[in-house]
Amino acid sequence: MCRATISKPELLQFKTPLPPIALPKDRSLWESVVPMMTFSELGLRQMILHPVACDMSLPRYERGTPSMATAETAERIVSGMSDQSKPYGTSIAYERGRGVVRI
Repeated sequence: MCRATISKPELLQFKTPLPPIALPKDRSLWESVVPMMTFSELGLRQMILHPVACDMSLPRYERGTPSMATAETAERIVSGMSDQSKPYGTSIAYERGRGVVRI
């Protein structure tokens, strides 16, 4: 018996009778941060926010895989988080491609 093998990327290239799924175009839904927190005996001391993004220009089977954001995207992500955090009294600084929250 002969079994043909097909990779997942090859399988995803086949057309289906179902209508295509429209993915949200809003970039903020595909961008986020991975926080790394530092604690002391007194509690939280610092948070480093590593910006990540899903590149929507990648092939369909790789689009949902987050990776470290480019410098331009990282600055936009951290700036947006900083603006959203100000009303709560939280200050986020952009340093070396990442956000820094000092407590």
